[in-house]
Amino acid sequence: MNYVTPDLTSLNHLAAYHASGTLHVGNGKCLPIVHVGSSHIRTTDQSFHLYDILHVSKISKPCLSVQKFCQNNHV
Repeated sequence: MNYVTPDLTSLNHLAAYHASGTLHVGNGKCLPIVHVGSSHIRTTDQSFHLYDILHVSKISKPCLSVQKFCQNNHV
């Protein structure tokens, strides 16, 4: 599972996605992946990292994998 966002401005270390992959959503549509990047969430005590975020401009809401978040941040 990857993280997904429609918001390009939320990504750091951005790169164009050159593979032919798409994101399959619940209604059966396949949405093109445009970029891949990373980001972080800062709190007063810690910084959490999000890797391999897919930029899918046609998705309506961002998606976060709780399992991947916990594994990447050892929480």
